[in-house]
Amino acid sequence: MTKFTKKAIKDAFMKLLDEKPFEAITVKDIAAECGINRNTFYYNYKDIYALTDDILQEEIRAVAKEYGREYISWNEALMYAAGDVLRKRKAIYHLHNSPESGQIRKCLEKVLYGVVFDFVKTEAREVDISEEDTDFVVRFYVYALVGLLDDWLDRGMTDDFAPAVEKASVMFESNIKQAVEMFGKK
Repeated sequence: MTKFTKKAIKDAFMKLLDEKPFEAITVKDIAAECGINRNTFYYNYKDIYALTDDILQEEIRAVAKEYGREYISWNEALMYAAGDVLRKRKAIYHLHNSPESGQIRKCLEKVLYGVVFDFVKTEAREVDISEEDTDFVVRFYVYALVGLLDDWLDRGMTDDFAPAVEKASVMFESNIKQAVEMFGKK
């Protein structure tokens, strides 16, 4: 019953996010939309922020399940994220322009960290680079990619995102190798 109720709450919340900004949605709205009382909502979630976090974590799990880490590249992960954004355009727009935008950013960072890490480790297979420096290189490129997606969201998602990913691909693939070599122990 709890899984069914949680799914109903998530679906109601996403439907409401398609209709109005995050700040305008209340627990009362969600409860009314899915036919439960407010106490049932609070039994399942501490607040709307916890609900949002649960939905974002579910998205991370979906990406990980759909794309095994060894099969996805960072640019495929970014394109997948962009495609998911387009499928849920209004909801993402409302979340992006809400206090929860930091949660979206963290979700994207988590998804991209794994795939960029794998790419960096592949580039570093013949270079002796510390874990700390590897983490720095990975985070640097993850933040750049999330910034690219964030900029696209800020511009209203009106243009095709694929050319930006292709340009980033050219820059990143050569620059990541150079960064790894520069941080590598001599």
